[in-house]
Amino acid sequence: MFEGQVYLLFALHVVCYWAQHIYQPQNECSNQDYETILRDIRNDIVELKRSVEQLQSIKESEPGNNVAFHAQLATSVTDDYVIFSHVITNEGTAYDKSSGIFTCQLCGTYVFSWTIASSQHHQTTADLLVNDVSVGSTATYPRGSDSVSKGSSTGFVVYNLKVGDKVRVILNGTTIGKFSPFSGWKLQHETGIWALTISAETSTGFDSLSVGEPHINPRIWTIEKEDTSSSLLFRNLSYGDRLFWYSTFNETLTATRSSISGWLIGPTNWRPIFMASSDSPTSSSPVDFTREYIDQTDSLLGSEFLASKSGVYLIFWNTIAKEMVLTTLMVNDKEAGKAVTSIS
Repeated sequence: MFEGQVYLLFALHVVCYWAQHIYQPQNECSNQDYETILRDIRNDIVELKRSVEQLQSIKESEPGNNVAFHAQLATSVTDDYVIFSHVITNEGTAYDKSSGIFTCQLCGTYVFSWTIASSQHHQTTADLLVNDVSVGSTATYPRGSDSVSKGSSTGFVVYNLKVGDKVRVILNGTTIGKFSPFSGWKLQHETGIWALTISAETSTGFDSLSVGEPHINPRIWTIEKEDTSSSLLFRNLSYGDRLFWYSTFNETLTATRSSISGWLIGPTNWRPIFMASSDSPTSSSPVDFTREYIDQTDSLLGSEFLASKSGVYLIFWNTIAKEMVLTTLMVNDKEAGKAVTSIS
C-alpha cells in the first residue's frame, strides 16, 4: 500500500511538472519537443514500476516475512506420528525436527504437502493434523507379490492458521524412509499467477482427471484401490476466470482423499515459474521435459532448471510408470529429494 502511494504521488509529480513546463506561455514547444517530453514521462513511469517491484521483492525476502520448511523421513514409521527429522529447508525456524511439528508463528494462509511411501505389504493412510484434527488424508494400497514393489501418495492442504496452531502428520500403517517428505510455506497475498492442485482416489474403475480443458493440462490417473494421485500446475488467471476439474470416465471418487486447492503465487513478470512435461515415454536420465506449459523467465532448458533469483523454491514432479521407478531431484548434482512409483 505504501509503495503504491509513493508511485502514484511521484507519477503525478512528474506529469504535473512536465505539464507546467509545456503550458507556460514563455515556452514555445514544437511537436518534436512534445514527443521528447512524453517519451521521458513514459520512461520515468517504467522506472517507477520497476522500483515498486523491487521494493515488493525486498519486502517479501525479509526474514520475518518468509516462512517455509521441507523435511524428509529418515527411518520407517508404523502407526504413529511421523517425525521428518532430516531438515533441508527451515525458513523462519517454525518446524521442529525433534517432534515433527510445525508451530505457526505468524497468522495467515499456509500450504502443506506431504508424501507417504510404503511397501507392497501394507495399506497405509496418512492424515495432516491441525491441532490434532484431520484436515487432509492420503492412502497407499498393497501391491502384488513383488517384495520390492513400493508406492507413494501425496496430499495438499491450504489452511488458515493462527499463532500457536500446530501441524503434523499421523500414520495408520507403515511408511518407509527416503521417499516420504513433509513441506509447508506461508502465502504472500498478491495478485498474479496461480498454483492449482488436484488429488483424487477412485473407489471404482479407472479414471483420468485434468484441470481446465481436457487433454490440455497435465492429467492424473487413478485406479480402483490404488494410491492417492496428485498433481500441481500453474495458470495465469484474470478476474472472473472459471476453471473446471474434468473426469474422463466419470468414475466414483472417494471422499476426504479427493480434493482441489489453489493459491496466488505473485506477479507474473519477474518470478521464476515453470511447468513442463515429457511428450512421450522416456527412460533417459536426466529426464528431458520437452513440452513447456509456462516458463516465466526462460529458465528451463529441457532437463535443467537454472535459478534466476535467489530464494526458497518449490519443486514438484510427477511420474507415471508401468513398473517400479525411482526418481531423484538433484540440485547442483546433490540429492535434494526422492520419489517412487509402481503399478500393481
